[in-house]
Amino acid sequence: MKNGPSIQALLETTQSEQVLTLPAYLFFIETVDVPSVVNPDELDDFAEITMESASPFPLEHIYWGYLADLTKGKLLLYAAHRDRVRQVAAHEIEAYAWVLPDFAALALSQPQQPVEWILESEESISLIQFDGTGSTPATILVRKPGDAPEQTVNMLRQQLRDSVDEHERSHVRMDSAALDDSGNASFRFTTANTANESDQLLVLPETEQLWKADIRSHEFKKTEKNARKFGALLLKITVWAAAFALLLIVAEGLLLGSGFWLQSRQNKVAQQRPIVDTISEQHSLMTKLEQIEQNDLQPIALLRELNLKRPAGIHFTKAIVEGENQIQLDGVANNVNAMNRYTDMLSQSGLFKLLEQPKTLTRQGKTTFSLLLGFTPPATTTPPPVSKEATDA
Repeated sequence: MKNGPSIQALLETTQSEQVLTLPAYLFFIETVDVPSVVNPDELDDFAEITMESASPFPLEHIYWGYLADLTKGKLLLYAAHRDRVRQVAAHEIEAYAWVLPDFAALALSQPQQPVEWILESEESISLIQFDGTGSTPATILVRKPGDAPEQTVNMLRQQLRDSVDEHERSHVRMDSAALDDSGNASFRFTTANTANESDQLLVLPETEQLWKADIRSHEFKKTEKNARKFGALLLKITVWAAAFALLLIVAEGLLLGSGFWLQSRQNKVAQQRPIVDTISEQHSLMTKLEQIEQNDLQPIALLRELNLKRPAGIHFTKAIVEGENQIQLDGVANNVNAMNRYTDMLSQSGLFKLLEQPKTLTRQGKTTFSLLLGFTPPATTTPPPVSKEATDA
């Protein structure tokens, strides 16, 4: 049975998430002038042509990169044989996120004042001098440390054409090289001047500066740059798709919640409907009673008078009492004459008045009729008051 990878191995950062800085002694370094006719877009091609003419080896056998300062028209080229790089690199350098010399990482800080840095590592010592007039080093000298680092530094200083003030000299050591959130390399250094005052230096190069400083082949960097752009685009699309999916889930949850709320409201309305109907009927009855009281309506007296004067040959099928003591009366009579005598009787009584002409229809010996009548209630007489003498008697 094969053993799976250890937890420690799973937790280790992959090479694609690491920055590889190589010791300076591996590299041949040269500064060349850039003609003024060279545009920034043509800088990569110019650097490649210059390196091809300056290198004793074909470009396929070397790793190389450059730092550029177009304001001064300077190009700092550096190259190392691939076999020498493979001897010190633990993995194939194409697997790393960025690969560049340690002195290039420090030089990308681009100080704006004259300064002399002694970059120390276990593999090499680099003397980097800026004159304060450009963004690329005026001088870079490299040696292996040997047994006496201070003696090595003095030997490097003897090779300088120009020297700087003592207070502008600092010893520098790289603390870390890592990737930031945007995928660019960030370098952290500790500096110590001649007064042993230490400070922290954080270098955050731009992406284009890193691509120029990276020592891998032009074809590889072009392919890798396109792949990273596509990966970044794919990541953005994935993030937006995840956000949209989350929005849909939230919207669906809100829709389900509103559906449950609406159903609960409908259930409450259904439960309250019988009570509401009862209250509505009671309110309607109260309204009718108020109308009867306010308008002196007497529907019972009206129906009673109609029924008292109704002959035996007539019966009612429907009676609708309306406001102002009106009644819509439908009925059936034995014949038209019986219906006419009945309407004449109602009119002559002084209590009823025909508001419309009667509607009649005779069929199979029977006459159906519809009357709209107005009713005038009989005046109520108040009994005379009883005198006190009559009461005493």
